[in-house]
Amino acid sequence: MRPFNLSGLRTYELASRPSKVAVTDLGRPVAPTTPIGEWLDSLPQQLAANELRRLRDHVVRAHLDGRTVAVALGGHVVKTGCGPYLIDLIGRGVITAVAMNGSAAIHDFELALAGKTSEDVGAHLHAGNFGMARETATAMAISRPTTILAANGPSGAGPDGCECECECATRTG
Repeated sequence: MRPFNLSGLRTYELASRPSKVAVTDLGRPVAPTTPIGEWLDSLPQQLAANELRRLRDHVVRAHLDGRTVAVALGGHVVKTGCGPYLIDLIGRGVITAVAMNGSAAIHDFELALAGKTSEDVGAHLHAGNFGMARETATAMAISRPTTILAANGPSGAGPDGCECECECATRTG
């Protein structure tokens, strides 16, 4: 193996290089009793921390302006324990609309009914019984006709006689 040729290597002064992170951007530890708003402001002034503060500011502004604050979520929000935060924000009138997918509804139902949720996918999928908890399956099956009824009127059928949950359920004719 031949030695690597470093004859073309050129260095420059660190001070001359633009950098993405400065000491002033670093996070600042705060006391355990610090209010959440101040804690958010203490996070690093970069990347996701900036996005989190921007989200906070948009939600606060929309709420103060009397606008709708809608949240769309999947199952991980519920199963990782963030549901109580959503409930609190709904109770305070900050969040005024919620849309969730089926897994969020399942985790919410299981937590309300049994006080637990989120099965071991690997163990249950291989055994062929993933998602087969009787109470959950029954509740989700019972809720389906109600959903279709709400969307399609007393017959439960869409405008073309379809009883599925596809786009025909939302058409008006």
